[in-house]
Amino acid sequence: MKLKLTIPVALAAGTLAFPATTPAAPAAYAASAVAALTASCNAPGLDDGRSCEGALAWAQQHVSTADNPDYRKRCDHVMALAYGFDHSGSDDAVAHWRAIPARYKHADDRDVPGGALVFFSGGSHGHVAISTGGQGIISTDIHGLGTFTPSSIDEITGRWGQHYLGWANPWFEVNH
Repeated sequence: MKLKLTIPVALAAGTLAFPATTPAAPAAYAASAVAALTASCNAPGLDDGRSCEGALAWAQQHVSTADNPDYRKRCDHVMALAYGFDHSGSDDAVAHWRAIPARYKHADDRDVPGGALVFFSGGSHGHVAISTGGQGIISTDIHGLGTFTPSSIDEITGRWGQHYLGWANPWFEVNH
């Protein structure tokens, strides 16, 4: 009996998909693909409410083009929710980036693991989103106030003129 191995393809937002001609992939394979995508995001000693895999799953389940007043201009708050916290403990995204210990920051690195926090500076508060892997992210407000939608690092820098700072392992002031 011959087995056919199917390799998933990455979508623009960084999620994995299987070619339409291939039967659905086994759940174990899909889970291992997500684990590989988020592996370098997890860091020991962070004690987050959710793992990088869990936070990315939360974000994907909460994608919406509807206006959620709790998400409007509250990117740092939404990232805390993804990781299982009521708040991040920081005043805004830039303050969050500055508070993260250097060992958890990866400045200017655009090869971002899924689940990592992706930071930008610009405006008065900066911006933070969650990575779907590579340059894909899920972001608040980029496609309308209060929305939470797939996007990219380039879309944030291009549409909003934000400067990409880099990515960070999920470190939050609230639990340190």
